[in-house]
Amino acid sequence: MAARCADAGTKTLRVFIFAGQSNMEGADSKVKDIQRFPPFAGLDMPQDKVLFSYNIGREEKTTSKGWVALQPVGKMVGPELSFARRVSQNIEAPIAIIKCAAGGTTLGGDWNPDDPSGFKLYPLALQLIQSSLAELDRKNVAYRIEGFMWHQGENDMFSKEFKPNYGKNLKNFLASWRRDLKTPDLKFYIGELCTKTIWGMDNRENMYAIRAGQKAVTDSDALAEYIPTSHDAVEIGGGAGLHYHYGTLGQLEHGVNYADAYLRTIGLHRERKRTTGTSTRNSSPSSRNPSGIFRPKVIRWNSPASCIMSGRTTWPSDTTGATRPSGCNPPSPKAARTWRCLR
Repeated sequence: MAARCADAGTKTLRVFIFAGQSNMEGADSKVKDIQRFPPFAGLDMPQDKVLFSYNIGREEKTTSKGWVALQPVGKMVGPELSFARRVSQNIEAPIAIIKCAAGGTTLGGDWNPDDPSGFKLYPLALQLIQSSLAELDRKNVAYRIEGFMWHQGENDMFSKEFKPNYGKNLKNFLASWRRDLKTPDLKFYIGELCTKTIWGMDNRENMYAIRAGQKAVTDSDALAEYIPTSHDAVEIGGGAGLHYHYGTLGQLEHGVNYADAYLRTIGLHRERKRTTGTSTRNSSPSSRNPSGIFRPKVIRWNSPASCIMSGRTTWPSDTTGATRPSGCNPPSPKAARTWRCLR
């Protein structure tokens, strides 16, 4: 479906597509925690000037049934919330977001354009996009499809068939969307997988294989960009270490990643101000830390002994260049904290 009356004017609605699996949903994030992070205050409330159409979930889906104001869905924080505010602050044109995401799904199966299996998400997302755009057509709203944000791959890494073919499948995925939406110049933004959580560190080799496939596509496709996330916050807590998920602050920061990448595309990038996480310790403001936000140091573990002797419970991330020491145990739920590793 081609854009209706698309032009470069400030009145043309910019439509962005967000799709993927659990991290695109916003898994293991909490709307109530947004207030802990001042730079993102207010994103728990509807953004009335941003249109939103969505189909989220796997067995039990939550749908908007048409266009609504952008807002959190199911008490989760998706990257579209901070993305929309960041973009809206930098362009005069109105924006809209169409989102289709379901956790635990594969590009090789569920999202396969040619032979979808499982939850058949490619045809589901295509129908959602087409029906949402048709509604704009009926209302004589001029629009253009501006970008496609994709965050997925965690489940493909466990398949002997899908893992080595992720790059090939992703290339076909991008080409299929450009064909089916009649947008040959559609720009894609491919989010980096998270290896900073406990499960993520345990599966680095598999996740790096997916990353390699992603980068092979973005290196060869001038209209596809790889969006790093290794600088984003993650929350460590519970037996699974938040699975492969960022948590609240990481989701908000990743939305800004996508927004800044888009703004660079149109020549309106501005330098991002880094935000950090909070810990469970006292984080009251001081003259040295006026924001009151805890800023943990980056630790390079040299041996299991250094981990044990340090008395710390945070784990190193892959950005430190270190592997997890065998003597370093994960933090307990009681010691759960949001932490961050700066490059």
